[in-house]
Amino acid sequence: GGLVAEGAKRAAVAARFSALTALPPGVRRITGLIEVLEDFAALPLRPLSTGALPAPAPRQARRLQRVMQAVDARLSEDFSQREAAAIAGLTPPAFCRFFRRAFGRSFVEHRNERRIALACRDLIESDDRVLDIATRCGFANLSNFNRRFRAVQGVSPREYRAATRAAPAAPPVKMP
Repeated sequence: GGLVAEGAKRAAVAARFSALTALPPGVRRITGLIEVLEDFAALPLRPLSTGALPAPAPRQARRLQRVMQAVDARLSEDFSQREAAAIAGLTPPAFCRFFRRAFGRSFVEHRNERRIALACRDLIESDDRVLDIATRCGFANLSNFNRRFRAVQGVSPREYRAATRAAPAAPPVKMP
């Protein structure tokens, strides 16, 4: 389960949410969070999956945990679905079914979303070139990175960075 925000203002709301970490803990951060949540609630939303996913059995949960740790440790590498299947102790076709049942999306979609999340952090926190960030996050070329980034975030990496730079650090300003 979960929600995916859509619409043109999605990147700006995400950038404002990320900027909250720069605020000192306390009333200003809480107020900023409430304002960002109000803006988030005004965005068009769609369910992340079509139904609730069943909780995995303990053995499956351990498999998932091993796979997720490997994915996070190797985001910048060419970590294949075949390697993930081996870590889970499953054949590649069985792993595909197992992963989709557990997460409601494919392993490759999940891995790319994790890579994009890492790239978002780098776009916000660094002045590194987009190509350098793409390479560091495991993408073989810039056009593939741009395409995948836009599919997940709804904007290009450069637009995302511009939105985060334009986002006020403190106090957050209500969007029109």
